[in-house]
Amino acid sequence: MTRLRSPSASTPPCVSAIDAAADRIREETGLHTHAERRKLEWAADKQLGGTVILVLYLTFAMKLRSLLTPPPSPAVAASLLAYCAACLATIAWRRSGWTTSYMRWREGLATLLRLTACGLGAWTVLTGRLLEAVPPTAAAGAAAHLALIVFACGGPSCISHALAWRMRFWLSAATQTFLVGTILRHHPTFCSVPALASPAAQAHTHRLYSLLSTLAYTLPLPVSAFVQPDPEAECQTVLGFLHIAIGLLAPLVCEALAEARLFRQQQRRRRALGLPAERGIDASIFGAVGFLADEGSGLFVAAIVWVLLAVTWDWLALFSIPAEQRAWQGARG
Repeated sequence: MTRLRSPSASTPPCVSAIDAAADRIREETGLHTHAERRKLEWAADKQLGGTVILVLYLTFAMKLRSLLTPPPSPAVAASLLAYCAACLATIAWRRSGWTTSYMRWREGLATLLRLTACGLGAWTVLTGRLLEAVPPTAAAGAAAHLALIVFACGGPSCISHALAWRMRFWLSAATQTFLVGTILRHHPTFCSVPALASPAAQAHTHRLYSLLSTLAYTLPLPVSAFVQPDPEAECQTVLGFLHIAIGLLAPLVCEALAEARLFRQQQRRRRALGLPAERGIDASIFGAVGFLADEGSGLFVAAIVWVLLAVTWDWLALFSIPAEQRAWQGARG
C-alpha cells in the first residue's frame, strides 16, 4: 500500500528553510496584508469549537433511539453520521502536516459544514421530531417555554457553527443569510407541535410577542402596529426574530468586530514601519467598524443595533400573516 506523504516531505530542506525564513521576516516586519494576517490566525486555530460540536453531535447520534420513538429514518441517521465524519475529517486535516492544502480548502469546508449542519442536513427533521416528543405540559412554565422557543428558532445551532467554522466576513454573511431562508420556512411546522400550540404555550408566546413588539415603537412608522396576528403567526414571528437575531446578526457582529480588530492591528504595524495603509472596500468597512468599536460612541453603536432589530421585528410581524390579511388590515389602519 502506497503511503501518502506531506508536501513538505518532498520539498528540499533548503527551500523549506528559505520559505520559513521569508515568512518569519514578513511577520516581524509587518508586510502581511490583512488577508494574509487572517490566514495566519486561521492556521493557528486548533478547531476547539469544531471538536466540541463533534462531541455533542456524536453523543446525540448515539442516543437517538432512546430520545425518539419511533427512531428516525436511516437517511436522517446517515446524514447525521456523515456530518460527524466530515467534522472529524476536517479536524484531523487541520492537525495533520497538510497545512497548505487545508488552508486552501478550509473556507469551502467551513461553508459546507455550516450548510449541512443547519439548513440542508438533518437538523430541521431532527428538530421537528424532538419538538414533537416534548409533552405539551413541559412548556407550561415561562422559563421552560422560553428555552423551547430558543431551541426551536435554530439560532443557537447557527451561531455555534458560525463561530466554530470561521471564514471571511462576506462569505459568512452570504452563508448565514442563506440559512435564514432555509430555516424560516420550517417555523410554521415547528409552531404546530403540541408543545408550542397548547393554550398555555400560546399564552407565553403572546406575552413574549407583546414584549418584543416594543422594538417597533421606536421606528417612525411601524407597519406592525396595524397587524393583528393569530397565535400561530405570533409564534412564527417570535421564532423568526430570535433566529435572525441569534443566528444571523450576532455571529456577523462578532465576525465583523474580529476582522476590524485584526485589520486595525495590521494597519498600526504598517504605520510604525512607515508603510502605506491598505485600501479597498474591506479597508473602508473594517476601518469604520474598528473606529466605532474602539473610539466611537457606544450609544451610537447600540442605536444602530436597536434599529436593525426593530426593522427586523417590524417586517417579520407584517409578513407572518397572509397577504390578503395584510392588505385588509393596512386599509383598515
